Amino acid sequence: MLKERYLRIYDLHSWTGIALGLFVFMVSFTGCLALFDYEIKTWEDLAKRLEIVAEPAAINAELTQWIGATAGEDKITFLGVYYPDHYTPFYRALMQTRNGDGETEQHDIRWNSATGEALPARGGGLSEWLLDFHRDLMWPAELGGRRIGRTLVGIGGVILMLSILTGILTHTKIIREFFTLRYDRTIRLKWQDTHKVLGLWMMPFYIMISFTGAFLGIIAILSPIIAMLAFKGDTDALISAVVGGPPEASGEYARMLSADDIARMYHPVSGHAPARFIVENWGDKAAEIKLLYTATSELANYDQIVIDGVSGEVLREEPISSLNAANRVTNAVTPLHYGTFGGIWLKVLYFLMGLSLCIITATGLMMWIERRLHGKAGSMSHVYYQRLGRLVAGFTAGLPLASISIFYLDKMYTGAEVQRIFWTGSTYFIVWFVAIGWAWFQQNTYLIVKRLLYLAALGMMGIPVVNAIYTKQVFWSVLGSGASWAWVDLSFIITGALTLSVSIALPSERREQSSKVRQQSTPAADLDLPEKSVF
Repeated sequence: MLKERYLRIYDLHSWTGIALGLFVFMVSFTGCLALFDYEIKTWEDLAKRLEIVAEPAAINAELTQWIGATAGEDKITFLGVYYPDHYTPFYRALMQTRNGDGETEQHDIRWNSATGEALPARGGGLSEWLLDFHRDLMWPAELGGRRIGRTLVGIGGVILMLSILTGILTHTKIIREFFTLRYDRTIRLKWQDTHKVLGLWMMPFYIMISFTGAFLGIIAILSPIIAMLAFKGDTDALISAVVGGPPEASGEYARMLSADDIARMYHPVSGHAPARFIVENWGDKAAEIKLLYTATSELANYDQIVIDGVSGEVLREEPISSLNAANRVTNAVTPLHYGTFGGIWLKVLYFLMGLSLCIITATGLMMWIERRLHGKAGSMSHVYYQRLGRLVAGFTAGLPLASISIFYLDKMYTGAEVQRIFWTGSTYFIVWFVAIGWAWFQQNTYLIVKRLLYLAALGMMGIPVVNAIYTKQVFWSVLGSGASWAWVDLSFIITGALTLSVSIALPSERREQSSKVRQQSTPAADLDLPEKSVF
């Protein structure tokens, strides 16, 4: 009975990994790059390489003029203003307007913090794609929009948690397997041991990242359901019920508090200047302004103070520490998932552990295929498993190549800024599908992985070169200044060199164990038994 239960759990673990293994790999790998969203933004956007001046120029006159000229008679439904900081060393304003027909339009502008002059507009591209493809797959609006995409990513987190649970239950010698690495054995045993050791040592991180990812996705599922049940499908009403709705407009015009005065409204506890502010009812006597201050002592992004938009009187303070336990946990999920609360070295640690999850997923898939190609498992034909192996190899090794390609596109792109994100996504999928297509017509799975990783390594090491050619800036000249874009260039050189070493070290073909080693090994180790693993 115990054996039958074990086999059922093992089968659940195995088929869960095989059915959605490629999806989990994709989400995990894109998540590794999404960790460095801020750093990549400074690499792609020359405006983010500007120096922060000690005394930024006054901006209120430019802001007021832009709002009036852009909004006209349309209703302002959102207005946010960002002050210069380390990652965005310029002023920025975002505004949404709605005309009389109910149509909304987004507006965005940036000003040089030293001179107050408007900076050239730049459309979303490289960093936006890497982040949003990870969290919502850039799901098309025609098919349900990004809410559907985020839901699918959340389901991936649930699947990963299920794999973790079933993987733990299939372990019978968990302590010994923490340290078992048999690299003198067959290729399948090498994959199996790598799979288990990484899974066991990194298990706390995988549990945390799968739970937070599932949580962020489940919110996308639950919010419309709750809105449907409690508010007749009105999601805005649900949000208002949870966080409070905007103040009622009086209909009486009033001059707004100056953005330059708001910049000097320091937080009473931390002493921080506002990072940004959001205005409700711009130009109305009943306007309110929400000031957001960077929170340093909490696992969250901002402390908040709400002031009167005309007089500047403090209406209420909303520090993170005043929230109840449930809200504090909810607010902590996003920074915990993306590692934004501990500096660059925490992100590096997240990256390495996230990369290990990609390795676990890939080795789990290849072990499953190897057992069917060179063992007794499986009921499909040999050709079927060969094709599946080529698909897995092209998918997993082609994804890094696709990710690298859009760094080149970012610097070489000369089209309209509004089309930048379209061509970024198109390039990404074209390169990825070409890699998968090429792999489909090859015969040797080992060579597929080896050659695609070799190309990816060369592509990584070429990124600093294309950056220098198109921007006339070289990373080593500013490395000591802490410029984020310079560290991106250096990281690609280091990662590219490591990837090149791995691609050279990987075997070009499947190597069978010699008869001498096979005779000396424990017989049970080479039998066609289920690979006990965590993921």
